[in-house]
Amino acid sequence: SRISKSEISNSKSQMLNILSFELSYRFRRPATYIFFLIMFALAFIFATTDAITIGGASGSVNKNAPYTINQIIAVLTLIGTLIISAVMGVPVYRDFEHNFHEIIFTTPVKKINYFFGRFLGSYLVCLFIFSGIILGVMIGVYMPWVDGEKVGPFNLMYYLHPFITMLVPNVFILGAAFFTLGSLLRSQFAIFVQGVVFFLGYILLIDTSSDVESNPLFSLFDPYGLISTFIS
Repeated sequence: SRISKSEISNSKSQMLNILSFELSYRFRRPATYIFFLIMFALAFIFATTDAITIGGASGSVNKNAPYTINQIIAVLTLIGTLIISAVMGVPVYRDFEHNFHEIIFTTPVKKINYFFGRFLGSYLVCLFIFSGIILGVMIGVYMPWVDGEKVGPFNLMYYLHPFITMLVPNVFILGAAFFTLGSLLRSQFAIFVQGVVFFLGYILLIDTSSDVESNPLFSLFDPYGLISTFIS
């Protein structure tokens, strides 16, 4: 029993060390903040101009209404597919590219702890990057040039609910797919292509989803929730 507890404790320690290293590495990289600013800027633009609207974010619907925020998150998650691929596809590839895996796997670190540590670290960084969407809308709607009549009362749950129910699981599902493929293929080209292929494949799915009411399977296979959100 004591040995079992010791092994569990050691396993957790290994994974947390790798997780900590991944986070430290990512937050020292300019790309992390560039991606965050891209998401922030896109959300800010949608929130501050009537020239570009998303679904219900027009007419009498407030710019910070729950439905509007939900749509912005859904659409920008789709646009950010390439970012998810770029972040989640490279951790293992990076180690193999620099032959760092040879050092890691000669240590007592178990492969499962290594992979989970890399995955969770990259996943948390992705959530940070996409939190720029929330911040972009939250700040954007209160810019002086935005019509105050189109802005409702501030409610933090309007932002947290779609973030938790849509963005967190969507990024996890897509991140798991991209992380797995990136780990197996270990190719910079493949990491880039997988994001493009997934994005284009999803666009084709949307084009065939006009009859979603009679074919609900379209909604079930929709990792972004766009089909249900916009057609509901």
